[in-house]
Order: sequence, then C-alpha cells, then structure tokens
Amino acid sequence: MGHEPLSNIGVVCDKCASRPQTKYAEMPAESFVGAHVKLAFATDSDGLRRGYKWEHMWVKVTATYGGNMLVRLLDNDPVFCTGVKFKDAVFFTTDLIEDAMHV
Repeated sequence: MGHEPLSNIGVVCDKCASRPQTKYAEMPAESFVGAHVKLAFATDSDGLRRGYKWEHMWVKVTATYGGNMLVRLLDNDPVFCTGVKFKDAVFFTTDLIEDAMHV
C-alpha cells in the first residue's frame, strides 16, 4: 500500500462506492489487529467541488482501544482529504469497515 502512483487511483459514482459491511461490525475489534481495512473519509472542499463526497482508503490496524475502537495508520496517500496524511493514526469503530484483508 502506501505511496501509490496516481494512475492507480480511480473514481466511482456514489452508488457504486464501497459501504460499511455488517459482518465486520459483528466481529471483535481484536480480530482486525495487523489487518488492512478500507474506510471512507470525507473529502475536502476541492473534492466536493469536483463532486467527490468520500475518499475510500486502506488503513493498517495497529491496536484496539476501549472495546470496539481501533487505532489505525493511514496506508494511502490522500488526494482529496487534507485533514489526514500517510501514516497518520486515527480512531474508528468496526461498524465503519467497508472491506478487510488478512482477517
């Protein structure tokens, strides 16, 4: 993951974009430690002007915090999300996971 070439980034319509999956919300948070999961991030004003509401990116789960809360490191370079950057740590819950690898 990490620093991907811009040619590897695509745009999909909102109806076709990933959505959080119930099966991940029902799994214990600990089962995601060490895995990569996909989450949606709200775009910045430039992204909104271009018609993009969400940027879907992969993150690596590094730890759990307080039960259902996960700590993750952003494993992509954001294009339209200026509030986060590669390797930033952010908290989220399992009900926001859209996809997972190596769970």
